[in-house]
Amino acid sequence: MDIIALLSDPAAWLALLTLIALEVILGVDNLIFIAILSNKLPQHQQSKARRIGLALALIMRIGLLMLIGWIVTLQTPLFDLGITGTPGFLINGRVLSGSQPIEAFEVVINEELELKGLKVPVKKTAEQPADSTDEVATE
Repeated sequence: MDIIALLSDPAAWLALLTLIALEVILGVDNLIFIAILSNKLPQHQQSKARRIGLALALIMRIGLLMLIGWIVTLQTPLFDLGITGTPGFLINGRVLSGSQPIEAFEVVINEELELKGLKVPVKKTAEQPADSTDEVATE
């Protein structure tokens, strides 16, 4: 992406303003935290502790921003955790895989509803018209 397109993109400006706002908020938070902690030191060590604390906070913040910038540019994974398959869902102690048909989920959910004494919704089938009613047979 060329620089002109980047400068004319409102999303890029919004991202920059968001980053600046977060940095200002976190910087003020660091100042307050370091001031509170340094006040517990003897008077002759307080200014040195504030300078060291602010310097370390600045170095860490710049380092983390550079790390994030590097991570964003990665094209291939750094490592593989070896996890394969589809995500699983845990429903009251039962693991259901995302690759299972929806009916497996419906069975487990309906069983749990019945255990809790709740009404299980009736699913309309293709053979059963939506407006049909149960008729009582008379002899």
